[in-house]
Amino acid sequence: MKTLKVIVGLLISLYLLGETRTLNVSLDGNHDYLSITEAMEYSLPGDTIFIFPGRYTKNTGEKFPLKIKSGITLLGSNWETTIIDAEFKKSKAISISENINIELNNLKIINSKIGVEARNEADNLVIKHCYFSNLKETAIKIENCSHPRITLNLITNNHQNGIILKNCQEVILEKNTLVGQRAKNSIGVKIKKSDVTMRFNIINNFCQGIVLEKRLLTDLTIEYNNISQCVNIFQDPQTSQQTMAFLFNKGNITDDPLFINKEANNYHLKANSPCLGWGALPDTSGKLLINLVNLPSFAYSAKYIAAKIPIGTAYKIAPATSKSVPIIAGKIPPSLPKSL
Repeated sequence: MKTLKVIVGLLISLYLLGETRTLNVSLDGNHDYLSITEAMEYSLPGDTIFIFPGRYTKNTGEKFPLKIKSGITLLGSNWETTIIDAEFKKSKAISISENINIELNNLKIINSKIGVEARNEADNLVIKHCYFSNLKETAIKIENCSHPRITLNLITNNHQNGIILKNCQEVILEKNTLVGQRAKNSIGVKIKKSDVTMRFNIINNFCQGIVLEKRLLTDLTIEYNNISQCVNIFQDPQTSQQTMAFLFNKGNITDDPLFINKEANNYHLKANSPCLGWGALPDTSGKLLINLVNLPSFAYSAKYIAAKIPIGTAYKIAPATSKSVPIIAGKIPPSLPKSL
């Protein structure tokens, strides 16, 4: 299997050196294809399937679960209006098995048991800026895969779990917003036998915020996440006290994230949120904030900076430039002195 995957990867790389195509899908018949399923049938590695706004269902020609080929980018025009609606006809909306180098971007995925399931070495999967809602079991489930990157996704109004990772290598889980219904046994993020880098996520209102199973803490980077309003913030059956100390020394916080209006599904953050710049959505100004990765060290939290530097102060971006950035409550400048 590994040899076959290497060969497939090489073939995809060779193809990508040549011309790539965009296959357009719309329900009005004004573009190349009427359904995602039809476009997928005629796609080749390196192609982008661009999906115009509409609700794509079994009645519009989709065959669920949608099975994505290697090397394909599935790109919606807007994550609120490009809707993949499985109508609970099948257990999964999108299924990926063995195929590699796939990207899902700017899609809304609803009404299924599982939103996206990837397994059996479906390596180098990117799930970015997708909106998962009204799923009975799990939004994203990834098993036995390498290098998945899950970023800037909104996962909300689902019945049970946000993201489940099992037997995965080199996972990036960054700047996602997960809001549960605090259902019994619901989990925000479950990590089992996987090495994961997890930063700047907001995990809110689950029974269990983060569940760790059968993994050494040295295989995990879990820092600067908001895990709030959950019955249990962390669960690690093996080393509970050690895990709590490990995580809370890494800038993770449990404060209310201060969504603008959670009841109205507005998950943008208020200007005084303790985690501005985290999660999938911009703040009230509509601008994405400076990422903590740009700091010379992770020694400072947003709340600490806001308390120590007067609001409205201009701080130089770098010694070599005269540009400056105003400091707002909770906003992080890209460089800081060693002491405040």
